Amino acid sequence: MKRFVLLIVVALCATMFSACNAERQAEKLREKIRFESLDEIVPHGLSGVDALISVANETRHKIVLEDAELTLRFRGSEVLTLQLRDVVELPKRFEGQLEISTRMNIRNPLSAAVVLARVRNNQFDEMSVTVDAKAKVGPVRKNIYIAEMELTKFLRKFALTTEKISEI
Repeated sequence: MKRFVLLIVVALCATMFSACNAERQAEKLREKIRFESLDEIVPHGLSGVDALISVANETRHKIVLEDAELTLRFRGSEVLTLQLRDVVELPKRFEGQLEISTRMNIRNPLSAAVVLARVRNNQFDEMSVTVDAKAKVGPVRKNIYIAEMELTKFLRKFALTTEKISEI
């Protein structure tokens, strides 16, 4: 009986340490995968947007963004959705530029016009972003979901400012 209890305690400790180790590994990955800057945005009318970004991947794993969807909301209602057109691959030990091509779906044209005017006036309040993406880091698949994050907070995560967005 004592051996059985000791075995359970050891298994629990090992599970706890592996969970802590996974958190440390995730933090290390965040440090080694960096979004450097948004270099260029090329709109294609109302059908989509291409973005040229500078990124760094200092890990030993190729990162593949298989699917992604970003939804912009204004006052709680969906305004537009950007969907990834093609799979994006970030090679291991890479530092440089990547092109990301997206499809755009405008859900509410009147709200889109209001949002565009507000962006031009540098007014980003009452705007939020929802992100749903599927990525693969080495052999591990990861689902990423961010629900209705304030737009300014979302931009800061990627080292962007509202002024930079207004310029575009």
